[in-house]
Amino acid sequence: MPRAVTSFGAAELAGNVYAFGGYFGVPHAYNRDGQSGELWRLEPGGRSFELLANAEPTQGAALVALGNALLRVGGMRAKNALGQPDDIHSLDEVASFSPETRAWTPLLALPTARSSHAAAVIGSTVYVVGGWKLEGNAQSGTFADSMLALDLQNGWRTLPQPFQKRALAAAALDGKLVVIGGIDASGELSREVHVFDPSAGWTRGPDFPADAFGVAASSDGNTLYASARDGQLYALSEAHGTWQTSKKLVFPRFFHQLVQVGPTKLLALGGISGMHAGPRIREVEDVDLTAGAPLRVLSFTTSNPLAGRNRQGVFVHGDALYAFGGNRSLAQHDFKPEDFSDDAGRFDLAALAWAPIAKFPIPRQTLQTLVTDERGLAIGGFGHDAPPKGEAHAHADAYSYDFEKGTWSPDPSVLPTPRTQFGLTSFQGARWVFGGLDFKPEAQGEAQFDHPTSVLRAEPDKPFAASGVELPRPRRAFGGAVLDGKYYMVGGMAGGFQTIDRCDVFEFATQKWSEISCPATRISPQLVALDGKLYLAGGSSAGPGGQLTPNASLEVFDPATNTWTTLLPTLPIEPRHLSMLPYAGGLLLYSAHDEQGRAHFALIKP
Repeated sequence: MPRAVTSFGAAELAGNVYAFGGYFGVPHAYNRDGQSGELWRLEPGGRSFELLANAEPTQGAALVALGNALLRVGGMRAKNALGQPDDIHSLDEVASFSPETRAWTPLLALPTARSSHAAAVIGSTVYVVGGWKLEGNAQSGTFADSMLALDLQNGWRTLPQPFQKRALAAAALDGKLVVIGGIDASGELSREVHVFDPSAGWTRGPDFPADAFGVAASSDGNTLYASARDGQLYALSEAHGTWQTSKKLVFPRFFHQLVQVGPTKLLALGGISGMHAGPRIREVEDVDLTAGAPLRVLSFTTSNPLAGRNRQGVFVHGDALYAFGGNRSLAQHDFKPEDFSDDAGRFDLAALAWAPIAKFPIPRQTLQTLVTDERGLAIGGFGHDAPPKGEAHAHADAYSYDFEKGTWSPDPSVLPTPRTQFGLTSFQGARWVFGGLDFKPEAQGEAQFDHPTSVLRAEPDKPFAASGVELPRPRRAFGGAVLDGKYYMVGGMAGGFQTIDRCDVFEFATQKWSEISCPATRISPQLVALDGKLYLAGGSSAGPGGQLTPNASLEVFDPATNTWTTLLPTLPIEPRHLSMLPYAGGLLLYSAHDEQGRAHFALIKP
């Protein structure tokens, strides 16, 4: 979205998706400077929104499609500036928008001002349910006890309504109005579902499966979809039927909108992940409603304020990716002191925005990372001493990042000898190091490349020491991940730059090694365990003539069958120097390897 908002209106008309108004300021510090009156349109298959018109800033307005026009109904407007006492008022405004003329036309006003309500259309009638009337601040709110119905020929009618709630959702299903959730005057969150049949009145429907405060709903008339803060998409095919779980959103959100575009496509727009002052969600999620659709991919590219272009250290914490260090060059072996970076930044995955964080303590690349509790751990890697002297070499030191304080500090989890290109993981509280390389520039020839086979172990906040376990074979630049009590090692190199075509598995309980089937050999791949399977991406494989080329596929390993299959033949992201991490029940892929200084992201939900 061009501007991430909450409490806005959205609707589909002739295949286009429209979004109106909303709030982008500090939650619960409402002010006129944080409200929008913009109307945006997203065309079918479009990748960007078009601004169509501006109205007075409004949040909490309902937007519906009626005939060939859009109708906006009610809402709330702040008269106060930021920092001044609340002066917020619900609106009785109703207006029609013609996409042809790109103009708003006032219509017959609401009988009573209303905001935080919901609206839906059945036939040629617009129904408005729930909400409240504000006359200065939140304490002035009076909950609506009636439903309103608008027929453009006959005006407004007032009808009974068996609830008093706001921040609810409504959608039409099989000729009936389905009203979901909300919050009542006592502050209690509701899961209730009420069904209005224009010919028979109100009945109770099946309770929503989750707290439905700030819930969103949409329907094509045959199936209704709704989602709340838990991020689960629920489906209802009959007004008095049973809720079924459908897909899960990549970004759980509330005070958002769902817009169904045809029987197999649903868009999730806007919203916020929780009751916080953080950013709203900019990504529009395109959900394929087809039964059994196996994969969802969301990708985007941003500018990159960091100097590192490859081999950065990365963490994922909350809804943010932290990137630090790395090499400034796009080439493979540029190891002068000025090639290494200490830049560090935080990328908010919801707001699509970078922010600087404290620089890494020393320019360094190929750091191995781990997130534990409220700290991120970065160990070893490759670079120069500080100040630079001699050649670049492997390191043994460790640093931790405090996510709350935003500071780096030396960490006790140091290695007994320097290593780079190793595997770092944790299991049952202990930390483990597998494989790697100790590059010794002072040695000659092959002696420069020492491949330690001793597996290291450390308790939290203690130095690493030999565990007594030895690798079956030397290995560096591999993919490693823990799954069901086992550590899997896929791909990589041994001495003499020889690729490894055997996949080793270490069982922590027995401390025994075994092997699994291997995919095509990769150097420097990424391996992530997710929902009982292993996912492999990135790195390089031998192409025609044995030349190493970037491997752009995403492969998955099923331990139950000991088989690898290709999930995606081509990733929507640069595979060289790719980082892949688990995030929000899926895979987050990140690469800064770009000549134009951009950062590339992909979110994949198998």
